Amino acid sequence: MYRSNGKPLISGFGGFGFVKVYNSFNKNDNIKTKLECDSLTISKKEFDVGMNSFLKFRLIGDTRDNEPAPNTGMWTEILGEWYAKLIRSDYNFLRLAVTDRRYFQIFKKLVDANRIFFENIPGNPPFYMLYPYGSSVKADEGLGGYRSLRGVFKNRYIGTYKIFMNMELRYKFYEFSMLNQNFYLATNLFYNVGRVWYDESLNGLSNLHSGKGIGLHVAWNENFIVYGEIGYSKEAKSQLYIDIDYLF
Repeated sequence: MYRSNGKPLISGFGGFGFVKVYNSFNKNDNIKTKLECDSLTISKKEFDVGMNSFLKFRLIGDTRDNEPAPNTGMWTEILGEWYAKLIRSDYNFLRLAVTDRRYFQIFKKLVDANRIFFENIPGNPPFYMLYPYGSSVKADEGLGGYRSLRGVFKNRYIGTYKIFMNMELRYKFYEFSMLNQNFYLATNLFYNVGRVWYDESLNGLSNLHSGKGIGLHVAWNENFIVYGEIGYSKEAKSQLYIDIDYLF
């Protein structure tokens, strides 16, 4: 089955990759850094270097009406990464992640956009593979920062379980033409919430971390979008983000 633009409603992908990590620290006026202190409880193998080879698959369902700035539809991804010594990885573990995005057009120019993410990493992962969350977009993003919890410090929280949710209202408030090109201005109000677990029970959602903020988006011919957003949290205070496209 295909969408109106000719792209498939359901698609699948697979591949092979590896992550090689080196850890080091600089002298700090003879004051031990947190990494040095943690090196006493982390195995020398994890602390020095690591090779993590993996097989990856993902299955995507997509019914969005417009990829750069959806008004209606959904985008759901199921992702898995298998790390094993059989394929030359130093560690044996899995990364299983689900992302679900939903878009609802409240009025012609007002859209309610939501994204929820959940991940589990069973097995024996090294500490440095606990921070990134499984995604087909980027492999070096963790919980915190403009790709997940806006207003929170980047890659702030790590764990074997992760969950976060992004909720925002997007309003297109001004459209105009210039030099035979079409433009529009849009604003968005957002609220993000999430947390991680390591070895504690998943019962309950205490210790949630959240951020909120506002943004301005400038779109050129519908498909090229530049934005600036300000996110706020109690811990990080105000954070400024400048990028292209919508977050999701």
